[in-house]
Amino acid sequence: MNLSIISKSDPVTIAIFAKENNLLEFDGWKKFARLANRQKKLLRMANQAKLQSFHTAPMYHFGILIPHNHKHAMELDQLHGNNLWRKSEVTKLDSIDEYNTF
Repeated sequence: MNLSIISKSDPVTIAIFAKENNLLEFDGWKKFARLANRQKKLLRMANQAKLQSFHTAPMYHFGILIPHNHKHAMELDQLHGNNLWRKSEVTKLDSIDEYNTF
């Protein structure tokens, strides 16, 4: 089968194959060098996007939404019409002061 026909349907796999088998220096394979070299960058960018979405995704503990920061905690208090997260923060800060942590 002709390389140009296969490369039109799946150039990424061809580029990976060419890089793994050191074929990128030969005629007919040179056009895949750029794609093979960019593959590492594309994978890294995809992994960074996954990590970013993981860090910003809502986190629940025992069915309760856990805030990411103080602002988010205050927004949750306002949304639910209570001040439970504020009380939690005050309790935590009081215990830090009580034990002379800093």
